Amino acid sequence: LQQGPADLDGRVIVITGANVGLGYESAKEFVKRNGTVVLACRDVAKAEEAARRIVKSVGGGTAGRAGGRSSTPQNVALVHVEQSLDCMEVDLASLESVRTFASKLTAKYPSIYALVCNAGVWVPMEEERKTGDGYEIHFGVNHLGHFALIKSVVDHMAKSKEECRVVLVSSGLLRSGKIDMDKQDFVYEGRKVAAAAAEEGTSTSRISTNTASDGAEEALLPNNNDERRQKKKKKNASFAPTGYCDSKLMNALMAPPLATTLGKTAPP
Repeated sequence: LQQGPADLDGRVIVITGANVGLGYESAKEFVKRNGTVVLACRDVAKAEEAARRIVKSVGGGTAGRAGGRSSTPQNVALVHVEQSLDCMEVDLASLESVRTFASKLTAKYPSIYALVCNAGVWVPMEEERKTGDGYEIHFGVNHLGHFALIKSVVDHMAKSKEECRVVLVSSGLLRSGKIDMDKQDFVYEGRKVAAAAAEEGTSTSRISTNTASDGAEEALLPNNNDERRQKKKKKNASFAPTGYCDSKLMNALMAPPLATTLGKTAPP
């Protein structure tokens, strides 16, 4: 957020899961900077409530549903705030919903400056939750849903004469992720807790990426026998669903090839 333009000049920013948490705070900040923000949420009613809270916080009043422009990011007019928030429905647990959303989005906005892939689920593995398409819930929502969305809009974004960017929100818990391409158990069933416990102490896939993460660079260091780090890893892994950790690693692994695709338009 601190490195982006001070004045977005009406540029369109799409944020999944923008009704709460990091997504909500990002939406509020981008509106302050004169951006047009699409709150892409599974529950449109919750997105509209979030939009009303943003309007009240930034300028007061009620939220509208169309894009708008202004030239005074530090003194945002009420009417601009209302017009700069657009609530759209997308259920990342349904690939059909993702395709429908992408079609409506690209038809409505000729130019999209940024796509922030923020939405995610955190579900105990014992619940064995799946998406409507039959995928393990973390893989289906946190990774596959966003992958399908990016694939559906990236060419449209790349056509823009301006720079564009895709932000993948990962987590420091990616260091507890493990992707076994032989088993591919993460796709439909999810890595089982018992199996994960048996693997504790083995090396984990690690990458270097510019993916947004709450963890930091420690996750990018080579595996070693440092006792403190191993204890910390075990503590983190014990409370986090294995599917969540694995999906956050997938988010990070997706970043380098995506950077290659958008390399000609991505900012430094």
